[in-house]
Amino acid sequence: MTALNTTSTSRLQNYEVCKEVFVVTLANALNIGETWTIAPIAKGAQILDVLVVSPAVASSTVSVGDTGSATRYLNAVSSASAGYLAVNTNTAITAGAVTAGRGYTYAANDSLVLTVGGANLSASTSLAVIVEFRRLLA
Repeated sequence: MTALNTTSTSRLQNYEVCKEVFVVTLANALNIGETWTIAPIAKGAQILDVLVVSPAVASSTVSVGDTGSATRYLNAVSSASAGYLAVNTNTAITAGAVTAGRGYTYAANDSLVLTVGGANLSASTSLAVIVEFRRLLA
C-alpha cells in the first residue's frame, strides 16, 4: 500500500480544525470484511467530516468507523458509482447511510477504519480519504 498524507490546520480559540488527506493505492486486494486502518485518532479529537473518494467498484460498499464501531460514520455505502461518500451531507450517494457519529468526541486514542463489503476491492484500486476534525489545544 502506498499512502500520501497531507494536513492543513486552522486555529479557533481553544481548539484547532484540521483536515488530513490519505491517498492509497492497494498493493493487495481488500476482501469483503477486511479493513484498512486509515489513521490514528487522538484522545479528545472530534470528527467533523469524513469524505471517501473512490472509483466505481460494482457491488462494493464501504463503511467507515473506528475500533469501537465499524460504522460510526458511514454504514455500507455503495461505491458502485465513481464519486465521493460524505458524512456531513445527505446526498443521493450517501442518503440513508450517514450515521449519528458526526461530532463524536474520543475519550481515548483510537483509529479510523474503513471496512469493505459487498464485493472485494482489487489490488491497484486507489482511494482517497479526507478527514476533518477538531482537537483541543494543549
